[in-house]
Amino acid sequence: MRIGIIGLGSIGQRHRANLLGMGVHELLCVDPAVPGYQLSVDDLWAWKPEAVLICTPPETHCDLALEAFRRGAHVFCEKPLATRPSDALAVRDAARSAGKCLAVGYQLRWQLQNCVRFHAGRSLVWNVAQNMRQWSSQYQKDALLEFSHELDAALYANGPVDAVSAIEEPDGWLLKLRHVDCVSTVEIWPTSTERFRDCYDGPDCVWKFSDEQNDQAYKTEVQAFLDVCQDKPWPRELCSGAEAAHVVKIIQAAKQSARNSEVVSL
Repeated sequence: MRIGIIGLGSIGQRHRANLLGMGVHELLCVDPAVPGYQLSVDDLWAWKPEAVLICTPPETHCDLALEAFRRGAHVFCEKPLATRPSDALAVRDAARSAGKCLAVGYQLRWQLQNCVRFHAGRSLVWNVAQNMRQWSSQYQKDALLEFSHELDAALYANGPVDAVSAIEEPDGWLLKLRHVDCVSTVEIWPTSTERFRDCYDGPDCVWKFSDEQNDQAYKTEVQAFLDVCQDKPWPRELCSGAEAAHVVKIIQAAKQSARNSEVVSL
């Protein structure tokens, strides 16, 4: 299978190394953000990849994914799928119309598969903290987009969200996500000097982030994507375009809720 990677920042480089380690030989990588890079996105399309991994900044995801589908390629897109719900839905619908696979890089699911699934229907508290101020200026600084792994994790554990309430404080966000039979709490601290990622069920910690498991999760999710492209069953842990579009909608609702001090129905 011919596979292309668009974007060679840290995530793109990680995927490149993993694919080579998996024995992928037909691999072409381009980076439109690097002036003078020897290959362009047009060169990639001329090569006619069968699958494309999009690892560029979030505001470019929609256009690149739509073009990939027009070119007949399956798409694996790093999170978030888009920065606006309308764009996320456009990408989701384009994948369906083209009959192509669309998966989104929420690799946290692969760490959670043996833990959180047993807590379906229970109100969990998700915590994430990291100092975004230390990140390179090239990265998106929207905290909800950057830390949307926890929003997707809540969906993975307890299903779709039908209402959102949110408070934005100077040092972070507090979100309440209402599912059919429980509520997820998501606490995001994007300027914290501490770094952690965990999940609580009442007073008990039921999951804590592992770097080692995360390294394996990146490999597992891309292998799952490639398997699906070759007509194998879609595993629950692989985030679909529809699920990722729902995450973008939750983010928009959270911003509206915080701005207007209201509960926003989805």
